[in-house]
Amino acid sequence: MRSASVLAILSVLAATVINAAPAPTDAVYTCDSATTWHSQDKTGTCPAGTVCSANAAGNPCQSGSSTFTKTETVTGSSGSTNTKPTDVTNDSGSNGNGGTRFVAYWENYANLGGTQATQLDGVTHVILSFADLRQWATPQQNFLFAHSTNGDFDASTAATLKGMKSDLKVTAALGGWGLDAPIAAAVRGAGAMSVFIDNTVNFVKQFNLDGIDIDWEFPAKNDVPNFVTFIKQLREKLGKDKIISIAVGARTDTSDVEAYTKDTFTQLNDLVDMWNVMTYDYVNRYSTKTEQQGGGRVVDTVMAYYQQQGMPMKKANIGFAMNAKYFTNVQSCSAAKPIGCPLPGQSYYEDKITGDNFKSGWLRFNSGLDSGLGINGTKWATDMRPKFEARPKDGSTEIKGDLSNAWYDGNQPELDRTFWTWTSEKDMGDTCKEWKTKVGGMMVWSMNHDDQGQAGGSHFKALAACVKGAK
Repeated sequence: MRSASVLAILSVLAATVINAAPAPTDAVYTCDSATTWHSQDKTGTCPAGTVCSANAAGNPCQSGSSTFTKTETVTGSSGSTNTKPTDVTNDSGSNGNGGTRFVAYWENYANLGGTQATQLDGVTHVILSFADLRQWATPQQNFLFAHSTNGDFDASTAATLKGMKSDLKVTAALGGWGLDAPIAAAVRGAGAMSVFIDNTVNFVKQFNLDGIDIDWEFPAKNDVPNFVTFIKQLREKLGKDKIISIAVGARTDTSDVEAYTKDTFTQLNDLVDMWNVMTYDYVNRYSTKTEQQGGGRVVDTVMAYYQQQGMPMKKANIGFAMNAKYFTNVQSCSAAKPIGCPLPGQSYYEDKITGDNFKSGWLRFNSGLDSGLGINGTKWATDMRPKFEARPKDGSTEIKGDLSNAWYDGNQPELDRTFWTWTSEKDMGDTCKEWKTKVGGMMVWSMNHDDQGQAGGSHFKALAACVKGAK
């Protein structure tokens, strides 16, 4: 999913300060956005009417302008660094449409033979994930979704979903982590591009879809001209009545986003209906320290970047993952301070041949999916499930002011000492409420992943209640 491990440290250098406002104090802190900050062991959100200010005598939150200067220091794999100051204004509220969209990806490995109408409460779009692209370099007549032992999507899937909710839009995702090489090949070759686009149009027709989601993780900077051409030609062939959405990543401090600049958004915004922002998986097996996988600071940081680059907030959907992430063999950490601990890194969490070795991973809120992850995946999920269920439920895992949870389970043998990070139903609901007037909507990965499986669950319900209450 990501290339060489890259670190970025976001720091605020200047802010207009008038009078100090009540807020928690911390001697050494970093502003992550106009209204959020973190120190070595905690994170915070400034009270209404205040902004985060650097060098403010230990009080991060000050009254004054919400425009601040951010300097990104990026350290590459070679050790070289590069800094770039940019002005950021927290004015996204003027660009939203009330957060009325609720987009749900539906992973084929979580098909489970269907879903229930209760899970579609409030949902406006379902994205079937993922198409089988392996033969798309040549013209195709019959198309398939990637096969799953949990059941495959077929030409009746869209109609079945719309039978449960008549105003629902059903699209499909092309690509996905590890499945997107055919997209890259098509974009990088003129002849292949034309064939791929024709296949896309015919795929939409065969499965009676309302559009397509492009989940290329991720185009490089030099792909931009061809990628823009690809989307332009796709729009021409699909027509104006079909939906085109693009999924973009959370690690705005890495090469994952190098293609998504102001120039790119300027060229694509009129062609794209929705931007599905994966504001989750922020910490991954390439990370060097424990961080939140999603929630307040992650959403603020990621959305500030994309707004600065020109993504229209009315077309943006903020993402939520229906899972907890775990990382084993975490040393030099504590339950009191689970954020910022060193991680073993890619060499420990990734097999050179097979890739994912499950020493880090996702635990879906739906335990019914544990048995469908293959031999090794099922073994790990079965082992990790009771450990996660044993987490403290007294509120001690909540990261105050950050709308996320983290827990360090050090009461295990050395290699099994585990860092956990997740967002609760309250975290998701509160994040939605904070952002719903600023963006177009919310997005989840994935249907059937929540704690009640095909019926949805507590996290889906929290987001649905927020979206349905959006004005």
